[in-house]
Amino acid sequence: MGNKLGKSGQFCKCGCGNEIIIARRNLYRKNLPIFISGHNSKMPKSIEGFRKIIRSDVAMQKYSETRKRLYREGKIFIPSRKGVSLPIEKRKIVKTNCKTCKKEFYNEFNRSKIGKGIFCSRECYATDQKGKKLPEITRKRISDAHVGKMPLNLNRFGFGKFSNVKRGYFDINGERLFFRSKWEANYALYLNFLIKQNQINKWEYEKDVFIFEKIQFGTRSYRPDFKIYKNDGSFEYHEIKGYMTQRSKTQIKRMAKYFPEVMLILITSKEYKELKSKIGSLLKFF
Repeated sequence: MGNKLGKSGQFCKCGCGNEIIIARRNLYRKNLPIFISGHNSKMPKSIEGFRKIIRSDVAMQKYSETRKRLYREGKIFIPSRKGVSLPIEKRKIVKTNCKTCKKEFYNEFNRSKIGKGIFCSRECYATDQKGKKLPEITRKRISDAHVGKMPLNLNRFGFGKFSNVKRGYFDINGERLFFRSKWEANYALYLNFLIKQNQINKWEYEKDVFIFEKIQFGTRSYRPDFKIYKNDGSFEYHEIKGYMTQRSKTQIKRMAKYFPEVMLILITSKEYKELKSKIGSLLKFF
């Protein structure tokens, strides 16, 4: 038996406007051909000219729209959750109405039967969920996934409320280290100064995470900025806080409640500015 041919939903990149026809058994492949056989000779010789055609916004938009149309009509394969492609006719595509805007769109029968895929877009889903609380089991799952992790707006390339904080890599006495704020980098310079003065043994940045096991939702963990090792073998934690958010206040309170044996020293903007005025110029603060 010969191979049955089918439309791939992708147009030839040479610009002829013809849709590529390949064997149906190859439609599931991740990397589909980008030229009709023999049409690649029409491409420009330079790499720059080749890239312009391959990355053409018009061509990609046309390709995307065609794939969506063929998907809705049931003429192409779609990937399953396990990564294996299945014929779309086995999924029984049906028409349904969006719960929010009542617009008619295509959905898989098995998904609509169990109440999934009832929105035509993310905007409609967000509109429907506005003002609603997530189920407790969903909130618990999200909370478990974020325990011990830094908030997104305090991450390496953070954004949002604290996007103006200068975070990045700093040269700390010849060593390139990452800090989440310029104040923390300056405090690291001060700690190195204390090491040279033989007042402390060493320090580590964001070494330990404290988990509040009895808390199910909200602020469930805390990661101090610096862990200071003293010369007598003991250690304590230092936290640099230029501004106390509600989350920060909750963390400090729960640390005192659930870990009363841990020594935590809070360096506020007042203490930091006093430190900077005394030795900031000597240590060449950033």
